[in-house]
Amino acid sequence: MFDYTFQWRSALRALPDMLAGAVVTFETAALSMIFGVLIALALTVMRESKNPLLRGIGVFQGS
Repeated sequence: MFDYTFQWRSALRALPDMLAGAVVTFETAALSMIFGVLIALALTVMRESKNPLLRGIGVFQGS
């Protein structure tokens, strides 16, 4: 019933492309985290600011 043989040769041929895709995925995730932290820090500073204009913009952080 289960008469399947895994095709190792095909999988190993595709390995370089899969590893390149994994690197792109890792870079995208790292950049997203960095930009997310920077945006969150900017909004937090705006929210805690004494300037009413900046504080008003920073209030939208929670919405």
